Amino acid sequence: LMREAIYHTLLQSQRRSLHLEAAQVIQQAVGDPVTDSLGAIAYHLEQGGSPLAKSYLFRVATRAATQYANQEAIDCYRRLAAQTDEDTRVHDAIDIALGLGELYTRTNQFDLARAGLDKADQLAQRASAGGHRLGDICYRRGLLHANLGEYEEAVGRFRQAGEVLRQTPEHCRDFSISD
Repeated sequence: LMREAIYHTLLQSQRRSLHLEAAQVIQQAVGDPVTDSLGAIAYHLEQGGSPLAKSYLFRVATRAATQYANQEAIDCYRRLAAQTDEDTRVHDAIDIALGLGELYTRTNQFDLARAGLDKADQLAQRASAGGHRLGDICYRRGLLHANLGEYEEAVGRFRQAGEVLRQTPEHCRDFSISD
């Protein structure tokens, strides 16, 4: 409680400076950021207004997603989505929307999953992003339909993903039609 009171007496510029300093101290203390320190570094960079925060947040989100820490991953992806602006690379914006779509499917939040995948699809169409991203969108839509019990639609999406991914095999080392 005392810490909160002191924190709120600082000017915002002072807070940002202290957060950036904290991130730097953590980075120096651990050298190459290990998974346990990524979240703390991302938090301090984000609070400090550093552009590096996005890359750390993305690393935390993907790590959390692979460990099935779904809520942590969703929180990170939401924070990333809130920071998306015209300077954000379109492929990064697609990856954020795909990440949210996958996590919402995994957590049975199907309306949110559909919205995330729709956004990824719109971004991909607008940017003419083909290849593995479009295949990934189709594949994840297939998973969504399968979870909803819409098996014919799911099979159609999986086939569509296979066709798209066959056109760019150099980007698809980990995908096989059995997926």
